[in-house]
Amino acid sequence: MLNTAYWLNTAWMATCAAEARRFDRATMRVGTEQERLLNCIVRANRDCWYGKQFDFAKLRSVEDFQRAVPVCRYDDLRSPLERIASGEGRVLTGRPVTLFEPTGGTAGGEKLIPYTHALRRQFQRAVSTWVYDVMKYIPAVRQGPAYWSISPPPLRAKRTSGGIPIGFQEDRDYLASWQRWTVAQLLVAPPILRTMSHIENARYLTLLAMLAEPRLALISVWSPTFLTTLLEDLPRYSPRLCDDLHDGKVRLPRTDGEVDVSQVRIARNMERADALRGLTVDADDPGGWLPSVWPQLALVSCWADASSATFVPRLRQLLPHARIQPKGLLATEGIVSFPLTAAGGCVLAVRSHFFEFLEVDEYEETKVSAAPRLAEQLETNRRYRVILTTGGGLYRYDIGDVIEVVGQYRQCPIVRFIGRTALVSDLVGEKLHETHVRESIERACRDCRISAVFAMLAPVMNHSPGYCLYLEAEHPLDSERSLALEQQLDELLSINPQYRIAVESRQLLPVTVRLTRKGAAQRYQQRRMEQGQRLGDIKFMALDGKADWSGLE
Repeated sequence: MLNTAYWLNTAWMATCAAEARRFDRATMRVGTEQERLLNCIVRANRDCWYGKQFDFAKLRSVEDFQRAVPVCRYDDLRSPLERIASGEGRVLTGRPVTLFEPTGGTAGGEKLIPYTHALRRQFQRAVSTWVYDVMKYIPAVRQGPAYWSISPPPLRAKRTSGGIPIGFQEDRDYLASWQRWTVAQLLVAPPILRTMSHIENARYLTLLAMLAEPRLALISVWSPTFLTTLLEDLPRYSPRLCDDLHDGKVRLPRTDGEVDVSQVRIARNMERADALRGLTVDADDPGGWLPSVWPQLALVSCWADASSATFVPRLRQLLPHARIQPKGLLATEGIVSFPLTAAGGCVLAVRSHFFEFLEVDEYEETKVSAAPRLAEQLETNRRYRVILTTGGGLYRYDIGDVIEVVGQYRQCPIVRFIGRTALVSDLVGEKLHETHVRESIERACRDCRISAVFAMLAPVMNHSPGYCLYLEAEHPLDSERSLALEQQLDELLSINPQYRIAVESRQLLPVTVRLTRKGAAQRYQQRRMEQGQRLGDIKFMALDGKADWSGLE
């Protein structure tokens, strides 16, 4: 029998081979490759407004670039980004911005990252190397189709005032056009998923499409919690899913305001439905029956470092027969690292962007060294904040991510994502910024007529993670006002699109409020001192990224 998926995957692998060879050569001359890449970015953008501001035409070396161009954050670029959004051209780049991708992690709750064709090509270089590596060293991946997560639709308008689109329709839009076509033939998820407004319907149709494919070989998602919560819905929906598969019909859980069900197609497969019905679906022991659902599943690609590492063991329980591969560090602004088999970890994407690094103290991630280091200057067992220069118009941009160098592959650093800086909490990709959290707490308390003596939001890492507001109020609260505060705070935090999506998809529980007894600030200080901080160094923040503050109560 002809295995179409095998030949499509093999063809895709063949088209990625040349870029994989180029990356392999680059690992033996990292400094030279990085300087060449920087020169290309500078030359391509020397005539735009930003390039003229910093005399790109006169820059001849990495040192020239570092002396002329300041390290920046998103707020430093708001004005030129607003000019681009309004339709002005040649502001940060010589070539047009084709799209803005929304993300969180900023004081305002949302930021829009500009994308150009050059930036997409930089992403594609790393993705091509990863695809080739996976299909060469895990050949079982080539034997079947794949599920790649599809991003939920944006809640806001889809274009800026200047007509620039906001948001990728789906994750494979990072790929080249010919790669997107190939992947489209291999994906089990129907395209209509991207138009669904109800998360519950999207999750149900995703499960149905995945169940319909017994030869599923690869699952690629971002946070592992997206997949664990999806699979944990299987016992609840199993009879209904089997009925739909048997009849070749789709009966979505919610139909109010949703797409016309008649547009959704699923192949009728009575044999598959009967086989799935024959399984003993035990919610307490999914590892005993899920391997029978997808016996050929070879690889799950997902985040597995920093806070995501907490959720990987549950994923292993659910899919004990599949290999779990850490995805590396792929930010909206750029791709920092990706897994490489020969390296035994995630390598720096030295052919994608120009990198600089600020060394940070192991225990205080906001304390940085004065002089940035280059990729070839990094030391093993040291931690660094990542600074990117990309083809999308971000120059010496501090993305706020911290990595640790855990080894070297030839001259290329092997890195591990440690987390966001102290001002940002990121459990499942939500990127909550301390300033946004503080302003949200202040407004929610004001709207609910609550005077707070102490208020701090912190993660709660139970089976389903979420955030808890530890609150010492000046006056006692009844349950009605406490509930109103939870709802108002959750709405304000949902201005951040990543947080909204995480809650809607049940990767995060909605915010809860825990009322503390008098003296919460003193107990917070005492806990910090027990953890090794000096009293004079303790800062009261509206957001604390550490979990387990139950002692404050």
